Amino acid sequence: PGWVAGLRAADLQNNAGIGGALENAPDSDAIGWAIFLLRYLHYLPPFAAHETADLAADNAVYDRAAVLKYSAAFADGFWEPEIHRLLLLEGRRLRLDPSLLSQHVNGYSVFGFARQRLMHGTRFGFDRARKMSSARRFVQLLASPAVPLIFGSKIAKAAWARPDLREHLLPALPYLAFFIHAWALGEARGTLRALTHDSPNV
Repeated sequence: PGWVAGLRAADLQNNAGIGGALENAPDSDAIGWAIFLLRYLHYLPPFAAHETADLAADNAVYDRAAVLKYSAAFADGFWEPEIHRLLLLEGRRLRLDPSLLSQHVNGYSVFGFARQRLMHGTRFGFDRARKMSSARRFVQLLASPAVPLIFGSKIAKAAWARPDLREHLLPALPYLAFFIHAWALGEARGTLRALTHDSPNV
């Protein structure tokens, strides 16, 4: 309730984008919880409104003119990390506001979401590697086997710190591990493609 009114009232004079909070559907299964923990744990209330470098575009509103300046950057898909990076480099601000609340209801199968993670990881790895020297790209590739452990431990630690999430964490762990490995594989693939290609081919 009030979601559309919240979007319309968002302060886009002083911010290029405002993102909201996300809750998971209370009747979600283990797959849905794995996806929520992977993608939206950072946006789970309660939290105070604050400036940020990261929004979930699934529940966000943007200053249209500010975003359209970078239309070439999302010609093949709206990849939030790249758009947010460009806006922040320009000196624009992004803000998280918990009053803009939405609920995550999973629509993916296990393999469907793993494929999405592979594609998004490839794009992320490619975009990041383009800004690196060739030597740094090789170092990144060598370190790629550690990504699932580092990424997974951060999510598990953050979820375990919230008593209301602990009962969902253990059943979600097998799916969470699968999705994280799909991302890591994509990230390594994107880094590798940046060594020899001009496109991530996603």
